[in-house]
Amino acid sequence: MHRTLSAWIPDDLSVDKNIWMLTFECQGLASVGGLGVAVYNLARALARKYRVRVFMPSHGRHLEPDIRLKYGFRRVGDYLAEGFRRGEDGKLYPYKIALERGVSDGVEYYLFSGADSETSRWLDNPIIYNDAVMFEKMSLFARGLRAYIDHLCVTSAFGDLPHLLHLHDWHTVPAGISAKQDLEERRYFCPTVFTIHLLNMRRSSWSYVGEGWCQIKDEAHFIWLNGKHHFKGGYREVWDLLAEGYFEKFGAYEADLLITVSYSYLEDILSFVGEGIRGKTGVIYNGCDWEYSTLLDDVFRTFGERIRSEFGVSEVRRWDMRRFLLTKALGEDKPFIRDEELRRLIHGFSGVGALQEGGTVKPFEEDGSRASGATVNYYFVGEANLDPNTLYMFYRKEFSPLMFAWVYLKDDKWVIGTGANENPLHYAKAFFDYVKERYRLRGAVVRREGFSSTLKSIVYFGEGNVLLVGDAAGLVDLYRGVGMDNAALSGRLAVKALIKAEEKCLEPAKIYGDLMKKVKRKIEINAKKQMKRLSSDEELERSLSPISMLKGGLYMLLAEQLNKLLPSEKLLFLPP
Repeated sequence: MHRTLSAWIPDDLSVDKNIWMLTFECQGLASVGGLGVAVYNLARALARKYRVRVFMPSHGRHLEPDIRLKYGFRRVGDYLAEGFRRGEDGKLYPYKIALERGVSDGVEYYLFSGADSETSRWLDNPIIYNDAVMFEKMSLFARGLRAYIDHLCVTSAFGDLPHLLHLHDWHTVPAGISAKQDLEERRYFCPTVFTIHLLNMRRSSWSYVGEGWCQIKDEAHFIWLNGKHHFKGGYREVWDLLAEGYFEKFGAYEADLLITVSYSYLEDILSFVGEGIRGKTGVIYNGCDWEYSTLLDDVFRTFGERIRSEFGVSEVRRWDMRRFLLTKALGEDKPFIRDEELRRLIHGFSGVGALQEGGTVKPFEEDGSRASGATVNYYFVGEANLDPNTLYMFYRKEFSPLMFAWVYLKDDKWVIGTGANENPLHYAKAFFDYVKERYRLRGAVVRREGFSSTLKSIVYFGEGNVLLVGDAAGLVDLYRGVGMDNAALSGRLAVKALIKAEEKCLEPAKIYGDLMKKVKRKIEINAKKQMKRLSSDEELERSLSPISMLKGGLYMLLAEQLNKLLPSEKLLFLPP
């Protein structure tokens, strides 16, 4: 590294030597989902060629003896970040941050921890995702990382500065952009990559991310937008006007490269962030820690000739390998489960007939039965001529041949969805286009989500000591269009069944099934009503006639009063 009159320039610009990854999760240390696995695998793979350092809040993991021993965590003795944060109330809040360093599989791990009781209360809290804790961790993480950059510069350890900053998900945006800004103030240029693994659309005020709390200064700078760099009057302008207070938008605008886990998901992200950043986007698929080519070569070497011989093919395709490994390699003609008990349980738990008669696995049959339908939701952020306190239900066969289509507001997003037993995407798009035009939607679809189902009325409560509740038990009532009340009641009765079974030494599933008989019977009766209701447009209109609606309304008024007197397990479900 050498210095020109205006900037620090790496000695070798052809190689990114030092990669800094910022994350809230990493497998082996602290992980609650796929983010931790993705960071762990990527860091290990890159460490084969580069120096990789993973920075994260400690979540108290360095205090656990097993982890401390495995990673060899030791306090970075000459580092200490201390100072004051200024809150929205104008008061000053002191902090004191320490740094722990460990190594595993060639990857260096740096955990920011509390050097006093108040800071430790946040950074060393084992809860990773809880708003009351997480936003404090994000702020202290940002200040700790910025202080570490200053520490390296003061000690002349310029060779340890990053050649690439990699931010993982929205929690690291304040820390990553603050670090990027600090480096640029020192005339040190470091490309910044922002990966969105899962879009959360969280937002906050500038007073949170600004200099007083997360230490991002409101300075003029350039951002890349619509194919060129644009000069902006300050970071607050980007936060307030372009990002609209959303962490992911801010990170996307400020980073040099935005990546996500698939091209289809990238389109969802762009519909939220905006098309102006498309030119600096890309995809890194979440991977695993084995080499596909190695596995492929091994299969060809071991089974190649047998596959060609068994199936009479000259070129082995993936389908041929799949079919062979799941049948002939196991000594069977078809994918087969011999264990009677296991077959019986799969039949029950799947609720969809996963096995053919005799134990053949359906999903591997070329003409096998699969999910026959789905519900599809569009998640829309923006303005609309809709009442946020109203659940809109649309009983029209052109939007749903099964039940009704729906619109409601949840977590600042309009949920616009429907269900169908065939071509669900067609119905979903038709309904969304109708809602968009009728209610003048102004904004963007940030996510589309589907839930496949056989859409059959199959209720199964479990076996032996294993009890199923809610959707897992098939307690969705298409006629009433709800399942939450059944789910809540099933959970209550499942606990009651377990207690009673222990007291009387009986099988829990049998007691539970007896307790749920009334619910099951109601669902079966309503399924027949639903079939009749949707048998024709005329029948559907008749079920929604003023007289029918009046009867339903009177029943709900009466039931509402009765429910105030009835015990929880005997409540009258609404709507009827």
